[in-house]
Amino acid sequence: MAAERRPDWPFFGLVFVTEAGLPLHPNAVRALFADACDRVGIPRRRFHDLRHATAHLLSDLGVPIEARKLRLGHSTDIMAAHYSGASEVQDRLAVERLEAAIKG
Repeated sequence: MAAERRPDWPFFGLVFVTEAGLPLHPNAVRALFADACDRVGIPRRRFHDLRHATAHLLSDLGVPIEARKLRLGHSTDIMAAHYSGASEVQDRLAVERLEAAIKG
């Protein structure tokens, strides 16, 4: 980004900006995301679903909740838990552990 940034651009600390260096409008981001989904042949998703996917992946990878909160901008454990929830990986692990406990 630094190589493309022009001296007359205001600095917002963003990676993706307009050709004038300004922040992208949320509608433009959503349209670009929908186009990207179409190009790679996956069903369209809400752009916001990326936050949920990130929260799930971080949780599945065992990243501590404090680090997940920092990464996603959450101020409470409750909000972090809401976004990460139980994933299929965690559900599968729970079933495997339950089966092992029952079999003894």
